[in-house]
Amino acid sequence: MLNIELKTASLRDDGLAGGVVRAIEDNHLLDRTIVSSFNPLALRRVSQLNPWIPIGLLYSPDLPKPLRRPWARHLLGLDAIHPHHSLVDDKYVQWARERGYRVHTWTVDDPGKMWQLMRQSVDIIITNRPDLCRQVLQTKPGERMPDGQRLPKTQLGASSQSRGE
Repeated sequence: MLNIELKTASLRDDGLAGGVVRAIEDNHLLDRTIVSSFNPLALRRVSQLNPWIPIGLLYSPDLPKPLRRPWARHLLGLDAIHPHHSLVDDKYVQWARERGYRVHTWTVDDPGKMWQLMRQSVDIIITNRPDLCRQVLQTKPGERMPDGQRLPKTQLGASSQSRGE
């Protein structure tokens, strides 16, 4: 899955959404891409240009108050919510599932946190270290990873193991 983050704070159309939509369409990436942003207006522009492109709202507890929660989810028709990993626990994942959202959490570069999020059955882990994430997925519970870190002996949920995201 390719996550394209629109990094814009503009309240006006700066052309970024249109350029990204064209790139997705021109390269036939519709079925492998999600567009994310902290800016709900940018996501709305994407949906207006092509409602078939999945969108996800980024948010974090250390941002200005309007960006700490996915308040715009009702207005945008989100396919996923992208909370900072510090917000995700079992209760959060259950809340999201009950509302029909996929959970794509960011930016996770620690193998222990990756393991924890996989056990919680998040849908996607956004990371700067896909190689490390793959190692976590391939390491059996209780074994040591190549970096020497031992994973807990608890099994991953079946949905996380089979998905490989």
